[in-house]
Amino acid sequence: MSDNVLNFDYFPEALRGDLDRLGLSVVEVLFFNLRKGRWTLKVKRLSSGDMAVLKWCHPEADEQFHKGILREKAFYQSYGHDGFTPKLLQVGNQYLLLEYLSSKTLRQSLIEVDNGDGVVEGPYLSASMDEFFRKIYVLYDQGDRRIDLYELTDKFVSSWRKLLLSGPMNTERSKGELFLARVLVFFLSSSVKRKILRVLEESYNDNAPMNYSFVHGDMHCNNIIIDSDMRFLLLDFEEVSSGYWMADFLYLMPMVFALNRNFFYSKFIDSFKDIFQLKGFEEEIFDTVMELNICAVCLNSKFAPGNNKKFFELFLSSISLVKKII
Repeated sequence: MSDNVLNFDYFPEALRGDLDRLGLSVVEVLFFNLRKGRWTLKVKRLSSGDMAVLKWCHPEADEQFHKGILREKAFYQSYGHDGFTPKLLQVGNQYLLLEYLSSKTLRQSLIEVDNGDGVVEGPYLSASMDEFFRKIYVLYDQGDRRIDLYELTDKFVSSWRKLLLSGPMNTERSKGELFLARVLVFFLSSSVKRKILRVLEESYNDNAPMNYSFVHGDMHCNNIIIDSDMRFLLLDFEEVSSGYWMADFLYLMPMVFALNRNFFYSKFIDSFKDIFQLKGFEEEIFDTVMELNICAVCLNSKFAPGNNKKFFELFLSSISLVKKII
């Protein structure tokens, strides 16, 4: 982020007006996207001196970006009191004002534990993660209507392809790594779809219902923070929708693997499977797609320390995996 963006004069006039009206002063720009008209700011409340986070969308931004703010607002108003998100302090048509917490991202914490810098925190992280899973389990356990298998699978595979080629998994990939990742995702996605359908069709019956449920839509290691009390908190609910609940965790877990496969990954998986109580066919789907996702995230030598030694090996292993899937 260039220094001139931190200059108040470069803020949109509408944003400056809202800051004045709300009695906020800017401490730090956490995120901005001029094309989308989106800003996330660390601010100070002039009336109390307390810190907060302002998420703001330009009134003239495309409708789709305003819908993201509306989805996030609705989520916080429904679930923001349940202890796994920062508190919602104030809302408006184009902004959210959220509690500011001194925290680290899950990504930072996993790298520190992997490097030995945060090894003392390791057991506390495991216990906090277990508590986090238990708090958000209720969101994924309230699907309200049965869904068609083909509709579910189409949506899931489409989301899976999109996520593996964008966001944190795609950060700073070289051209060679991006090419291999595209080959992996597009070549294997049809095989994954056939595998999922076969598993579901063989197992699907009244004793194993599939329901629409809450889906976060962007659950990666930078959207989970750990505060000074070692609480896990989930952020960024702009992509919230309904769909196949496992998609969120099939996106998150490979990143945990890439960042800390020695200490934390197995604890994540064990806790997750214990709390979410995967049915037999769900576990088979989870394990199959997880292997492919791990290959995809490790096809990025800069995503996590040490991956540059592993990604070709993992890509080759994915080829043998095709035989299992097909």
